[in-house]
Amino acid sequence: MYYINGLLSNVRSVATNFIMYQLILLSVIATVCLASPLPDSGRVVNGTNAKEGEIPYIVSVRVNKTPFCGGSILDRTHILTAAHCVENLPADLITIQYGILRIYQTEENIIQVKSMKMHENYDPSDNYANDIAVLTLASPITLGNSAQLIVLPKQNEAPPAGATAVLAGWGRSATGGSIINHLQRVDLLVYSDADCSKAHGSTVNAIHHLCGGVPEGGKGQCSVS
Repeated sequence: MYYINGLLSNVRSVATNFIMYQLILLSVIATVCLASPLPDSGRVVNGTNAKEGEIPYIVSVRVNKTPFCGGSILDRTHILTAAHCVENLPADLITIQYGILRIYQTEENIIQVKSMKMHENYDPSDNYANDIAVLTLASPITLGNSAQLIVLPKQNEAPPAGATAVLAGWGRSATGGSIINHLQRVDLLVYSDADCSKAHGSTVNAIHHLCGGVPEGGKGQCSVS
């Protein structure tokens, strides 16, 4: 997922994972990345604190014990995340932490990743088309009020233009601002493919991307080093 000119672009195959019309942009991409020496990541900008149990399917993906990206719980042993978060990394360096609001506060609910599978057509050179990966955990997640499975849509189901999406993750209060350790959420408006193409031209592909943002700008996810 990346943020350009006030619109949020995301992989359609990931972003169609929504709960009815209370749309949840996954983070993978969205469940966003934190500061790290690894490749550029994203941050939630101008969000608000999420409440306990409000986004129970989100996990923190950690590299060398450092929170780096986000993901969503598919089932007790599988996590959906972004391929760009884990490409060229061995599984034994990656763990996930679930059922938390604040990172760096506790070492509980951490599980080692056993293996991972990136989309076979993932292509960073094509605006990160098919930017998804599935992590297989070494042991199962214990489900509860703060840890639940994400509800997936039907195949080829897509959010309608004008629907409200929720972007969630650990991020910054503003572009270039300090990192907030508390889980953030921000509401975005889903734009039509026509509006997306009008704003971004050939940099987006309706097969792989959708756009979201707010008319006034200033909210969403930014990409920074």
